[in-house]
Amino acid sequence: MLATPPIPASDDGVILFSMIGTAVLLPYLVAVKSLRQQLGRGRVVILDDGTLTDADHRVLAHHLNDPRIVAIGDVDTGPCPRGGRGNGC
Repeated sequence: MLATPPIPASDDGVILFSMIGTAVLLPYLVAVKSLRQQLGRGRVVILDDGTLTDADHRVLAHHLNDPRIVAIGDVDTGPCPRGGRGNGC
């Protein structure tokens, strides 16, 4: 997967959005690059679950044409609680 070419640049209104972490980096690259190839459009935006490393960011930047990466701590949850304890809003 790391030897494949990067996806092309695109700002056509389609966003391929996923939350990922370092444990799923390579399977994610397979999935998102395959999806992008099939769609023929779209740009990638990633929600970092807090585990992505600097090396992960470099890999993502190279393969996904410098995607926007949002840290999970930067997401405004409004009055809803943070965390995955099933405490719905």
